[in-house]
Amino acid sequence: MGSGDDDRFVVITDGDALMNLTLFWRDAIPADWNGLPGLSRRIAASQPATMGDSNLAAVQSEQSVGVLGHGALVVNNEPPHIPWYLPKSFSPVLVGLLATHDEHRPLGVQKFEWNAATRTLDEAWVNREVSSPNSVPMISAGSGMVYTEGARDGHWTLEALDWRTGTSRFHWVLPRARYNTMFAPVVLDPDGRLMWGGTWGRLRLDPRAGS
Repeated sequence: MGSGDDDRFVVITDGDALMNLTLFWRDAIPADWNGLPGLSRRIAASQPATMGDSNLAAVQSEQSVGVLGHGALVVNNEPPHIPWYLPKSFSPVLVGLLATHDEHRPLGVQKFEWNAATRTLDEAWVNREVSSPNSVPMISAGSGMVYTEGARDGHWTLEALDWRTGTSRFHWVLPRARYNTMFAPVVLDPDGRLMWGGTWGRLRLDPRAGS
């Protein structure tokens, strides 16, 4: 995160049950940085990814953190319900195969922003209506959009969010289960077509053709 003379970081999510977005100083630690209480001076910030719901006991992401500038995007891959007969380790199976079912569909996309003036990591926005169960989101600097595969109304979808505000700009319903990303990234090609690879092959969506 960051470039040139800006504050620069390595960004991860940790393994806590309610995961934290954690920033490490990438270069030399600033001499006037006092550190955070109880943490290594190398850590610049650590904030829980609550998805805007303080009652959530667990949020996990199987995806890399999406970064543009000093903004960082995380998604929720923790199913809201796990059947009693399945161990917790089956969570990726549920969101990988069955996230179109409401009982297994995780909700929440959250953006944080590093404030260089106050040296704090602040919540920029959260969208609790959109699901990104198992896709690696893509941020388009040119269009100012976030693209990910979602799930709603029993179908897989392409979801497009405004990078600045988090509001949903549009979504496309995908008619077949074979379009499941299965933890693959969404990719935008030079012609503006969105692609990802799934279990049964590659899908390409062309916004200009509406297909």
